[in-house]
Amino acid sequence: MRLEPCEQVKIDLKDKKILELVVKDGRMPFTEMAKKIMLSKDAVSYRIKRLQSKGVIKKFTAIVDYKAFGHSAYNVFLQTREVTEEKEEKFLKYLDKEPHIVDVIDYSDAFDFHLKIIARTIEKFNQIIQWIKEEFSEMIDNIIILPVVEVLENSPIPRELGAFLIPAERRMLNLMRRI
Repeated sequence: MRLEPCEQVKIDLKDKKILELVVKDGRMPFTEMAKKIMLSKDAVSYRIKRLQSKGVIKKFTAIVDYKAFGHSAYNVFLQTREVTEEKEEKFLKYLDKEPHIVDVIDYSDAFDFHLKIIARTIEKFNQIIQWIKEEFSEMIDNIIILPVVEVLENSPIPRELGAFLIPAERRMLNLMRRI
């Protein structure tokens, strides 16, 4: 298990609103954010830089629809056996270098890893899975594969931070979470 203690960051309502806007549209100009939050552009800029330096905002990224390129996405859940730290490190390095694996989540529950794999063909996807099975056979206990049908909501903001949303936005987020 790789749980690391983290320093708790204190944020106020304005920071929460900034986070919500950044999650919604990471390219929103500071001037537009400032109007919505009723702060100056410089204050928004300062707060975003502070949230970045504290590690609250890790990076700004785009959500790409891989279907537009003729690719499919697959969620792969792995149950693993205890192996040496060296073997696990080799496994993680492979996952990091494989260009078709776009997300890796390390769990401490029924499944140990969740991979999101993007492939143009089912054959390419099967090649990746087969290679993982062969190369790490002593480590992998079980694999469950689920195709990604559609991403309905991509909001890493926890509900307690989203409490300041206007009612219509809150209802939409709750609806998406129930699906």
